[in-house]
Amino acid sequence: MGTRECIPVSLPSGIARDIELLVQGGKFSSKSEALRFGAKLVVMLEKGSIGAVRKE
Repeated sequence: MGTRECIPVSLPSGIARDIELLVQGGKFSSKSEALRFGAKLVVMLEKGSIGAVRKE
């Protein structure tokens, strides 16, 4: 992946808590990684290429 852009985000507390649980459970190494994965899913869904999803 090339350069990155920092985008501040505000989440409902329930979603933030769920993301923290995913990190604590070892599904992601950080909250940032989980949010990047979620953003990638949204873009792929909108482009119609959701079948090729994988974590990086």
